[in-house]
Amino acid sequence: MEIKRQQNIKTAEIVLSAVTTTGLITSVLGTGQWGIIVGTIASTLLLGVIFYTKDFDLGTIAEQHKRTADELWNVREQYLSLLTDIKAGVIAPELIVKKRDSLHQSLDTIYSTARVTSGEAYTAAQKALKLNEDLTFSDAEIDLMLPSKLRKPTAQDHSTAPEPRISAP
Repeated sequence: MEIKRQQNIKTAEIVLSAVTTTGLITSVLGTGQWGIIVGTIASTLLLGVIFYTKDFDLGTIAEQHKRTADELWNVREQYLSLLTDIKAGVIAPELIVKKRDSLHQSLDTIYSTARVTSGEAYTAAQKALKLNEDLTFSDAEIDLMLPSKLRKPTAQDHSTAPEPRISAP
């Protein structure tokens, strides 16, 4: 959201600067009072835009949000790896608790240093994740990423399994 807002502000600054310059040029060339009036209005609006943006840098804010998202993605992937290790039975229960607590501490640190986002940005992210399913995987996609012994059994797995042999007494 901040990147889009910054692009709009920069575009407004360019347009207002161009209108201001055009107004001044027409007044110098003596083509009428309209150049002075339009140039003055555009210059005043440009001053307002500059005052509006002087105390914050939307590019920096957007970068900070991206960094937080990257950190959260990393913790998410660590949780998924931990769940895979638990499912595979390759991790001791006391190590599970230790890793879980470490991940919780990482999340606490990330959230405590993250910038607060706007309601508009939150709604846009919620829509992207829930409705568009951005950055999510279907069960089939997840199964393809897992080692074969950790995948969910499918109907095909059951149909290709050898028939059990029963020996006569």
